This record gives sequence, C-alpha cells and structure tokens, in this order.
Amino acid sequence: MPYHLDTLALIDLKIHPKNLEQLIKILLGENQIEQLSLVNINLQHQHIIQLMPILTQSKRLQRLDLSWCQVTHSSFKHFFEIVKSNRTLTHL
Repeated sequence: MPYHLDTLALIDLKIHPKNLEQLIKILLGENQIEQLSLVNINLQHQHIIQLMPILTQSKRLQRLDLSWCQVTHSSFKHFFEIVKSNRTLTHL
C-alpha cells in the first residue's frame, strides 16, 4: 500500500475473508490513513478483532466507517472499548 495514501474506501464489495485479513495486515503497517471506509464488505468477528490494533496504534485515523457490517454485538462491545482510548478518531 502506498505510504502516502490517506483515504481508503471499500464499499459494497464481495471480498473473500482471507483477502480481508491480508488487507488488515497491510493496514497494521505504517501508513497515513486518515479515512477508512469498510462498508458492507462482509466483515466478520475476526476482522473486527484484527482491526483493533489499528485504532490503538494509528496517530492519523480520523474517520472510520463500518456501516452494514454483519458483526455480532459482542464484537462491537470489545471494539468500542478500544475506541474509547483513541484520541484521533473524530467520526465513527
């Protein structure tokens, strides 16, 4: 992923879960992402868990859109515990 990429929007895509895992691993590396939209792309519980370090480590992420994700209530409960500690996120 280009280091200077600041916006990534994946909307209404049928992405295989293994490809989502690869994308998340890439996002865990050093990047400049400020806006991340993962809308209706078949996110599952393990993907939410894998996204959590991005929220704790990112110093630039300001907007995160996970609309229409088919994720359980318990996944989001853990997710929001992490969101509380993020100081750069302004839109969820």
